[in-house]
Amino acid sequence: MGGGYSSFDRKDESQTCWLVEHCGIGSPWSQFTLRRYGTGLAATGVAASVALPRLLRRQLQDWSVQGCGVYLGTSSISFGRQLNSLSSASESELFFGVDIFFGDTTDKASWIWYCGAREWLLQLNKAVLEPLPASAPSQRVVGTQQQWPGRPRYIGDDADSVAAEVAAVPQAVVPTTAAPEPEPQCEGGDISSFEALDPIEHQLSMFFSNADGHVGLLCVPVPRSQVDATTVIVNGWNATCEVPLMWAGRRWQTAEDFAQLRETALNMPDLLLLGLETDLATTLTPDWTWEKYPRGYGDAALPPEAPEEEVFEPAALNGGRAEDTRDFHHVERAPAVA
Repeated sequence: MGGGYSSFDRKDESQTCWLVEHCGIGSPWSQFTLRRYGTGLAATGVAASVALPRLLRRQLQDWSVQGCGVYLGTSSISFGRQLNSLSSASESELFFGVDIFFGDTTDKASWIWYCGAREWLLQLNKAVLEPLPASAPSQRVVGTQQQWPGRPRYIGDDADSVAAEVAAVPQAVVPTTAAPEPEPQCEGGDISSFEALDPIEHQLSMFFSNADGHVGLLCVPVPRSQVDATTVIVNGWNATCEVPLMWAGRRWQTAEDFAQLRETALNMPDLLLLGLETDLATTLTPDWTWEKYPRGYGDAALPPEAPEEEVFEPAALNGGRAEDTRDFHHVERAPAVA
């Protein structure tokens, strides 16, 4: 992802902010990423789990990753990694992420320059605070006559014969029970155990559209202690910043509409991956209209213009002849005397 400097003071401009700790496999950030990217396939056929090694990194060069920081403002959201220096004696901190501005961004947009690599000007279509989806059931099917579960399928196989063959092989369902986790050791922090961390039970799902009208989805984790504050901010966004999405000849506006869009869309770019790991986002959910933004040449998505009011033109009703509409009064004159 291209570098860029952001002058936005997100700490002062945000209404609420939080840090999702990342200090081990049992940390809140690890559990969120495992639940979101642990199973499933992307539209390109690549397993979503390829994103886990990159998202769960504990170090970026000379910086240690403390977690994922999120800042919510009146018309903005910032997300990214919170880093601490390993080489500096002063333990300097750095926020390495993306600032997204939405709503009326006319004052920030420019007809000459593109959006910055770290500052994206988009349009918010819908924001929903929802519980995390349920985890996939952890069980595996093991056959007694084979090393790996399942069997290959070939074109032309008869469905009845395949079903009879599967029924003839005894199988056992072996549930996978996770081993008890060792006592967590959080490095570089003052948290002694994962139980003391704020649990993640909700996620903030935000549907954005770019300058080309393509929709993308941003999902960030929300700790339990920030649910009430986030609800108030989302309600404010719904009233002041949201604009309907015109996509596939249909108007998408309600939460039910976007839930249907998320389930039926073949490919919806993941903006969390796009901001944190751009190359992974282009592999899992490719979209050339979104790939421009982290590289520094994305166009600003301006708010839709209000329709102009029609002006009554009398000339249009008279075949193009502009007649004088003033009132004329008939005055009778006395006949002239010869």
